[in-house]
Amino acid sequence: RIAHDLALADYILMAPSEEDSGGRENEALLADTCEAIIAALFMDGGLGTAETFIRRHWMPLMSEDLSPPKDAKTTLQEYVQAKGMKLPIYREALREGPPHDPIFTVEVSIDNDKFLPGTGKSKRQAEQVAASAMLRHLDIDEEEIE
Repeated sequence: RIAHDLALADYILMAPSEEDSGGRENEALLADTCEAIIAALFMDGGLGTAETFIRRHWMPLMSEDLSPPKDAKTTLQEYVQAKGMKLPIYREALREGPPHDPIFTVEVSIDNDKFLPGTGKSKRQAEQVAASAMLRHLDIDEEEIE
């Protein structure tokens, strides 16, 4: 979140292929960049400088609810469990593209009734898209399940 607030992605040098594959939105890369900035501040200015930076950017977050938002798979699973239904079944339906840059299509079903697809750059992303499709099919708001 801090990396987004500081727009660090705009300052990261990366190969065009990395950028084309979503490198500027890669959360791990942004977190690593933020960590590197703190380390550089510490190495260059000492503990006080690093501490000032950390306090300035992290203290406002301490009063916020930082519990992670539920993703579509979690919401779908909690919904079916609450309704006494079987757990969702995910299956890889298709893998396209070159091995270094595949596109996955995953299907999800509840009670083997209807399989709905989702596509993404990873199986996890495709599962999330499929779960969102199932939530829409069931007319469930993803924010509804608490």
